[in-house]
Amino acid sequence: MNKTILMGRLGREPELKQARAGGSVLSISVATKDREKKGDQWEDVTDWHEVVLFGRQAEYLADKARKGDRVLVEGKSKVRKWVGKDGQEKQRSEVVAFSVELLSSAPGGHGEQQAAGPDSGMPF
Repeated sequence: MNKTILMGRLGREPELKQARAGGSVLSISVATKDREKKGDQWEDVTDWHEVVLFGRQAEYLADKARKGDRVLVEGKSKVRKWVGKDGQEKQRSEVVAFSVELLSSAPGGHGEQQAAGPDSGMPF
């Protein structure tokens, strides 16, 4: 089973694009924090996760989410491979989201708590 669950904050404004085949694609960057022991000291460590979301959920979240908002992401991990313009093979790890829920807004944000997913009660 391939299932990924992330809880973190948006590291940048959501980017909504239109796919070649039609439909919307949203790209977000989610920062998660952890603590690791280095010698005798504990240090906070931030990991960054690239997340993509499709369709009406993507459009809804693009309208509601802002940089700094706390989100809960459920999806699956994927590695996308392609050949760049320079002829070199490239790859990128990302999470393809099934749902993204806004948990809280950033200070000075929009102040809404909404869900964008199949169990959210939203019309998609």
